[in-house]
Amino acid sequence: MARESRGKEFWSGELLKAEASGLKLSKYAELHDLGIHNLTYWRRKLSNDPKKISSSQFSQVRVQSSCFKITLSCGTVIESDHALGPIWIRSLLGQGL
Repeated sequence: MARESRGKEFWSGELLKAEASGLKLSKYAELHDLGIHNLTYWRRKLSNDPKKISSSQFSQVRVQSSCFKITLSCGTVIESDHALGPIWIRSLLGQGL
């Protein structure tokens, strides 16, 4: 992907993947050939974004074969028997559930 096309969506996704990996941000950047300065810049920039979805909003996530169930801390349950892409899920959660 060309660097000039790497915007908010790209870095938001990378930061979500980095968090989910459990690795230090510097190690994640190294393994994925990303600049640590870019990751920290976007982490800071997105932390001021009120639409940013924090993993602390989730109570529990279980994945069974191609279906999933997400229970948010507010009690809302999102469940599907179809595999849905992370972009779709992120856009759904951005709707203010």
